[in-house]
Amino acid sequence: MAETKFEHNFNQNSQYSGDVIDTFEATFGKNYMSAGGHETSLETARLLAPVLTTRSAPTMLDIGCGIGGAAVFFATEYGATVKAVDVNRIGIDKAIRMLAEISPLPKGKVDLEVLDVTSNDCEFADGTFDIIYSRDVMLHFSQQEKEKLFAKFQKWLKPGGMVCICDYCLGPRSVVQVSEEFQTYLDTRGYHLLSPKAYKESFVQAGFDADFVESRDEQLWYCQMARTEIDRVLLPGPKHDAFLKEKSQKELEKLSKVYEDKINMTLRGDRSYVMVIATKTPAFYKERQQVADAYRMVSKKNLIMSCDGNVSARSATNKDKFLITPSGVDIPSLTADKVVLCSMKDGKALPGETYKPSSESRLHDCIYRERPDVGAIVHTHSIYACALACCRLPLPPAHYATCELLRQVDFSSANGGSTVSIEDTTVKCADYHTYGTKALAEATLKGLGENFAVLMANHGALVVGPDMETALYNADRLERECEIYWRCVQLQMVGPPKPLTMPEIESLQKRDQTYGQDHKEEEDEEDADPPALETLSDSSSQDGSSPDLDEASDS
Repeated sequence: MAETKFEHNFNQNSQYSGDVIDTFEATFGKNYMSAGGHETSLETARLLAPVLTTRSAPTMLDIGCGIGGAAVFFATEYGATVKAVDVNRIGIDKAIRMLAEISPLPKGKVDLEVLDVTSNDCEFADGTFDIIYSRDVMLHFSQQEKEKLFAKFQKWLKPGGMVCICDYCLGPRSVVQVSEEFQTYLDTRGYHLLSPKAYKESFVQAGFDADFVESRDEQLWYCQMARTEIDRVLLPGPKHDAFLKEKSQKELEKLSKVYEDKINMTLRGDRSYVMVIATKTPAFYKERQQVADAYRMVSKKNLIMSCDGNVSARSATNKDKFLITPSGVDIPSLTADKVVLCSMKDGKALPGETYKPSSESRLHDCIYRERPDVGAIVHTHSIYACALACCRLPLPPAHYATCELLRQVDFSSANGGSTVSIEDTTVKCADYHTYGTKALAEATLKGLGENFAVLMANHGALVVGPDMETALYNADRLERECEIYWRCVQLQMVGPPKPLTMPEIESLQKRDQTYGQDHKEEEDEEDADPPALETLSDSSSQDGSSPDLDEASDS
């Protein structure tokens, strides 16, 4: 092995010589040379469960793999493909011999290599690994080397991938002031410890989102774990007997003193033990999460089932992009990293996206380009909206709240009336076309016009809003108004629904201007309401039958 800056720690006369490694293995278990052994691998697996349990055959980089215990554990238990690296040739050779005895592994694969990850020559392709793991290694790297390495982690991880670092760190006493004695200990061994807080700050500096970096001081866990491990070989029993078959009493006493000192340093607060978990969030992560959460909300309200419908949001940080739910991914499987970032030039997924966007991405794209006021779109297959859509009926303002879904009508024409006809004050039903087609996108855009909702013949409904909260509200409002209208239609033997008149709509718009806590109540300008609708008795025929609805329902 060529000379490296770590050579003083990893030659045959160092703290990681072949004899010392054998002593550690006899203490901590086969193929392990750190306290906790297999139990620590189990704890690490729990921390990494969001990736290990959701990704098939995850790829993993094990930095400072020692003699391969953790690498083999993850490959065997989770089918991981592990790139296990270390600068210590002695440990790597031992791991290679061990691996040959159990190869092939039942599920995964382990590739062992002598490699210095801090070297400028060490590079992996962007997005190579699902997991990067390191145990008791970072203490050998300077602050600058750590920050450089964490920046590499950000590139090497796949979106949603995780880093797990378990290592020694500064204790609370040393955070305030490192004692002269402890500083001598660090200098003698070439250790560079950070506080748990400094670990988190270093990851954030490297590009990780602070909300997705957790740095935990595990002082008590470390002391209990180390005490348990040492007692296993110190106290009479099978582990004690097995150790003395391989090593001497003097070596046992020396090992005991080493770990007694470590425990005492930890209890004094000179040093502690840190577990860092950092997740690489994909670009636009919070906006992706908003879309995924909105889609789950739409499902929870029974406005869709399975993977029906779709939800999107215009990017707040890049106005020529939008984010949309993926095609064919059902609610239980949907995570933020599966939400697709699309271009507003053609509605297609941008390079680097791993999932195909919703089949209606073209429709969302058309609306965002034609309606700059729209910040979010929700497409549903809700029961009552679909009922009207399957009958190809528009939704007139039979109930006053339907007007929330309509454009603001201009009542400032020269003769004091509106500039549009009563036919324009409806939620229209767009013509039918096959889903996912350009024809459907164009027809739906035309039907939407300047309104905030549109029905889609034999298909469903679509609502828009300036933001996701408003779009979700409009989806609820549309379904409620469709149900009210549907129930009114059931009563047509008594009389058809009575849409508001144009004067009534004008009065409603004026009333809206003073509604809520932010507006001062104003006195009515009119002495009376607009002309009332005909009474029920006036609208019924002499024989009790109702007028034909065909004309009122024509779409």
